[in-house]
Amino acid sequence: MELSVIIVTYNSARHIKPCLDSVIKSSQGLRYEIIIVDNNSTDNSTEIVKDGYPKVCLLANKHNLGFAKAVNQGIKASQGDYILLINPDMVVLDQAVVKCLRYAQNKVKRGIVGIQYLDQDYNIQPSFGNYPTSLTEFFQATYLYKILPFGRNVPYRIWWRRWFKDTLEVDWVAGGFMLFSRETLAKVGLLDEKIFMYIEDIDYCRRVKAEGWPVIYYPAARVIHHHLGSAPADYSVTVMRVIEALLYYFNKYDQETNYLAKFVRLHLILQLVRYTLVYPFSKKGKELRLAYLKALRETKKLFHENTTGQ
Repeated sequence: MELSVIIVTYNSARHIKPCLDSVIKSSQGLRYEIIIVDNNSTDNSTEIVKDGYPKVCLLANKHNLGFAKAVNQGIKASQGDYILLINPDMVVLDQAVVKCLRYAQNKVKRGIVGIQYLDQDYNIQPSFGNYPTSLTEFFQATYLYKILPFGRNVPYRIWWRRWFKDTLEVDWVAGGFMLFSRETLAKVGLLDEKIFMYIEDIDYCRRVKAEGWPVIYYPAARVIHHHLGSAPADYSVTVMRVIEALLYYFNKYDQETNYLAKFVRLHLILQLVRYTLVYPFSKKGKELRLAYLKALRETKKLFHENTTGQ
């Protein structure tokens, strides 16, 4: 079998059908399997898969295990020579699966390949970058990445637009569409299950590059990305998951966390001000302000525990 496609779902009923339809259409001519690992969805995600896609292997968990652990569960059940991780909020365009696989087979037998992300209006979204540092978090917190002329060594989330059109070797590619060989897996191992969600893709890419293998951004293959298609309904939970993952990543690679704490809190405060000004009276504004207030309180506690625990 050439390819195993692994999709982790969590309350993904709105997106899973167009995602699966596009994957199947884009994989014509391949010998492949699709494995869906559901993290205890409370909507009808699993019913959609059971009723409409009998050839798809569905692994339904009784608890939300987190993204990394669910991916590993799917990998252990897979048989393909290559493994493709796809988020359920993706719609694959054209022959992106075939294009990406053939490119990897010819060029990247050991390493990782990611592709170009588009929003619903076909605007290019960032899907690769440099490793996070305190400097990148400062640029993110202050929004300086939006206004400064920057090079490849400044913010990891934003690059010159022209680079989005070139095939590049990068530090990391986003895990919403990430392809690697079983040979790569055998050497690097599974995803780090200590990361519940977010940044596990950056961590895995870093481990692959530590072996001397490339991580490639391949824009000839494209997907439409419906952002946060499987995120928790409580936005403060999403914010905290990102911060927790970032803190774990910094500790794992022995990076300074004192500045990180300051920049994260600054970012939350600026977001709070932003949504107060932009949505002063709306329900959405109130929900976002409450989410960032809650995250600000939790972040103070989180970084305090991290400092005292070291």
